[in-house]
Amino acid sequence: MSNVVGPMAAHRQEILDSMPDNLKQIAVQMHGELTQGTRKAVIHFHRIGLLVDQVLSDDTNHYGTKAMEKLESYLNIKTAMLRNYREFARAFPDQAYVTELQNRPTATGLPLSVMHWIYASRVEDPRNQKAMIEKSVREGLTSNQLLDFISGAQDQSAGQASYAGRLHRPPSTPVAGVTKIGKLASKLDNYIKEVAEDYIFDPLANLSADIVTDSLGTTLQESRDRLAAVIESAQDAVKHLDKSIKRVTRIAGKKEEPQTPNDDAVDAQRENRTPVAAPTEDAAEQPKPRRGRPAKKTPV
Repeated sequence: MSNVVGPMAAHRQEILDSMPDNLKQIAVQMHGELTQGTRKAVIHFHRIGLLVDQVLSDDTNHYGTKAMEKLESYLNIKTAMLRNYREFARAFPDQAYVTELQNRPTATGLPLSVMHWIYASRVEDPRNQKAMIEKSVREGLTSNQLLDFISGAQDQSAGQASYAGRLHRPPSTPVAGVTKIGKLASKLDNYIKEVAEDYIFDPLANLSADIVTDSLGTTLQESRDRLAAVIESAQDAVKHLDKSIKRVTRIAGKKEEPQTPNDDAVDAQRENRTPVAAPTEDAAEQPKPRRGRPAKKTPV
């Protein structure tokens, strides 16, 4: 059945050998139909992805508003899946390469599914995208096994400490630190609003049962716990910011009020002045000198 002997291929061969001849012939025929159907379907999904990209890349609004919602209703395909096809086509624009890999025999004899290509397209480095596809062909990975491998590789490249325990560089000033908090909060908020709904939450709600694993449940639980921890830390940060806002508002308001000295300050200023001596009685009895020209002396 397969050109490369492996545990999965050997197991499938054992199952085939255990079948009666009539059932074996039907099984082989069904396998051929499924293989050819899957290969053709992947090529069709690639073409659909190119068309979706054409719609989403149109800056002239030629297709009108809410184009994806209309396509979803018309085609009965979730918008998130249409976007997945688009990412597949954008990551692997060479249709000849896609066709070649789809026709290449895998280690198990089973063709690549469209989910292989979708998962591989989520890898950032284009070289690694192709490496993931070729690994799936060479080792006969299922799409679920490929997803587990990609998730593990990304965790290792980012480092588990990136989620908890990584030391951050202190900000140069408190103002710079609070500015960074605002930017990080805005980034997370935008990601949840613009990306998570279509690409994460909706696809997870409609996830096929054949790609559900225990590791996926663990990943969901870990993400949920981290997000809950972020919410708790954010609430605590909001309380600190509220206190700082009140204090800054109070101080800034006092600076704007006109400075009027109170009565005590005025009295203190008066006491610090140099007192003027009161005139004595002898000085008061002495006649004041007359002003004017002096009198002429009488000659003797």
